[in-house]
Amino acid sequence: MLIRVLALTTAEQASMTRCWWQWIESMMAKDVGAVYEVLLRRHVHPLATAGPSAGNFRGKVWYASLPEKVRLVSEQCGATANDTVLVFSDLDVVALRPYSALAQAVLPPEIDLAISGTLDGASWRGVNSGFYLLRLTRPVCQFLARWADRMSDEYRQGRKPEDMPLMRQLLRCLLYTSDAA
Repeated sequence: MLIRVLALTTAEQASMTRCWWQWIESMMAKDVGAVYEVLLRRHVHPLATAGPSAGNFRGKVWYASLPEKVRLVSEQCGATANDTVLVFSDLDVVALRPYSALAQAVLPPEIDLAISGTLDGASWRGVNSGFYLLRLTRPVCQFLARWADRMSDEYRQGRKPEDMPLMRQLLRCLLYTSDAA
């Protein structure tokens, strides 16, 4: 099984990045049945020089990096085979089992996108847009492109792009459209 791991970090996450890198190397060494490709992209934004708090959670650099996070995954469309499992992480989630075991558990062949979230009764209260597994099928790529465009539009218009609520909104539209078809 080929697993492509895409991870996004910022200069402000240096210690988290070092911990994650040690963890992924250890996990890959133990997961002998899988082949891994790991792309770690460090997002550097001009706002990073705006002061020590600019990169904090919900700070200027954090908001500026959100559209980049979605674009990074969207850019993989066409460059990755449909049967490749793609894992995205913004480094704040570490799986307790190898990614190959996780992929087998939550991403069987008939499922193209697996996202963790909080289920409240019959509705999603939240989704974690910083960690998910997917296959880059045409519907998933269309979803990613739409999400990336909306995030970039929000940021260009001077609003603070909220990736999780926007992802939840687009997923809801996708699910209701799929159910109606």
